[in-house]
Amino acid sequence: MIALFRNAREVIRADAAARKAGVECRVRPVPEEYSTECGMCIYVSDDRIDEFRELMLQNRIDATYHEEK
Repeated sequence: MIALFRNAREVIRADAAARKAGVECRVRPVPEEYSTECGMCIYVSDDRIDEFRELMLQNRIDATYHEEK
């Protein structure tokens, strides 16, 4: 699953919050089929996505989620 954000600052905040909580994730370039201004997204394994989403809500970080193709 990939999480898309409004800007690079939100990607950095999301990555930091996930790492602090022990949720493994990877910052990657946004796949071509999606468009964001910052060009970065976060890949989260499907078995951790619920935990990641909850963490984003707790930290008030807005993200949209897409299945990786």
